[in-house]
Amino acid sequence: MSDGFAPKQENWLSRVARQVPGFRGYFEREDRRAADEAQRRALAERLHRSGAALGGLSQRWLAAGAIDALPLVDALRRRLDVLINRLGNAPRGYSAFFDRQQIDAARLEAVYQYDSELLWDVELLAKKIEEAVSSAAAADAPSLFNELTAAVAVVEERVAGRENVLRDL
Repeated sequence: MSDGFAPKQENWLSRVARQVPGFRGYFEREDRRAADEAQRRALAERLHRSGAALGGLSQRWLAAGAIDALPLVDALRRRLDVLINRLGNAPRGYSAFFDRQQIDAARLEAVYQYDSELLWDVELLAKKIEEAVSSAAAADAPSLFNELTAAVAVVEERVAGRENVLRDL
């Protein structure tokens, strides 16, 4: 490419490709569906591993007698489960993105950008959940719930934005 975009794109894309299973498949039309599915499943699995730890938080708070905090954990778990299902079970290849021989570079960049941001946001959410599970006291339940719910909302918005970008291709 001689548009002056290639070096920046290559460095950025190389980083994403190393972190997301199957991401390199986006470059080839026939591999796009498989790459998209692999990416979504990897992100869903990351959230699932972190979300599973919320059960330990519930048990710890129950043992401490903080029964009032349990509905907050349950509500967070339900919302996280919906997000995990949305990521992991989305229809495979639901956009013209997966059928086109060539994609406009700007549109492809938008998809890559969403994927990179989604990867970052999922990792941030997973780490916040893991930190909360390892150290949160029941007295912190309301503020913790608000913080984690906000982090879930960021990922939900990122997933919706990515779906819109793919739909508009």
